[in-house]
Amino acid sequence: MPTWVRLLLFAAAAVAGCAPGPPPKAASTPAAPEVNEAVLIKRGKERQVAQNDLRQLAQLYIFYTTEKGKPPTGPDDLDAYSVDGRSMVQKIREGTYIARWGVNPAGSVVLLYEKGPDHNGNQVVAHGDGSVKLMSNAELQAALKNQGG
Repeated sequence: MPTWVRLLLFAAAAVAGCAPGPPPKAASTPAAPEVNEAVLIKRGKERQVAQNDLRQLAQLYIFYTTEKGKPPTGPDDLDAYSVDGRSMVQKIREGTYIARWGVNPAGSVVLLYEKGPDHNGNQVVAHGDGSVKLMSNAELQAALKNQGG
């Protein structure tokens, strides 16, 4: 058999063996959880409530520290000091907010924050100067680490 015939048969066999099959599967990556409009609206409301609560709790914490000469050491200190703050202090007891008891309020020191991050990884945080800001969980953890907490 001549060489050119062998090459032709080889090429035909190669082409026949390379029939297109199903496309290769792409590496699957976990899909981000779907966030619909209702979730966004709900979080917007929750964020407003958290900002107001944490601002008032920070003011109460700062006022307590100013009046008593030392920061509060637990929720009972704030309960005993202000009847108006009880419903918000209850949110600390329930775990909605985390308080850093015994911390002197000053500047950007973190006093209180939401327990967990939202769907974007953000948390509302109250600082020692009474300001309330939205921080990423990574920023909050770095701030807490730098502040010894």
